[in-house]
Amino acid sequence: MKRILIVEDDGDMIELFSIVFRNSGYDVTISNRALEVADIIVLKPNLILLDVTLKGSPMSGAAICRELKSNLATQDIPVILISGEPNLAKMAKLCNANTYLAKPLNMLKLQIMVNKYLIK
Repeated sequence: MKRILIVEDDGDMIELFSIVFRNSGYDVTISNRALEVADIIVLKPNLILLDVTLKGSPMSGAAICRELKSNLATQDIPVILISGEPNLAKMAKLCNANTYLAKPLNMLKLQIMVNKYLIK
């Protein structure tokens, strides 16, 4: 079973993502705060949904993404950056995210993006 790591600080979004992706047959792991690369390596996700703004966390999602993409152990994990930030496309490019989706999210579009990376 493919594992999706969701790093999001909004409880409603976490609940929505959990329901949608578990119902789609994925194993879902959730964090409401920034994670260290070492923690992510242990979790072994097949894909990461990463919010840019993580309230109360020392690192932004973009900073986490940069670290993931510069680490040999995690650089190949697809990262979908999500945010309501107006410069999301530029942020995603600078941190080497695989793709991005602006909030408010279109869940069907997000599911299609996730499936593109996980169904082969």
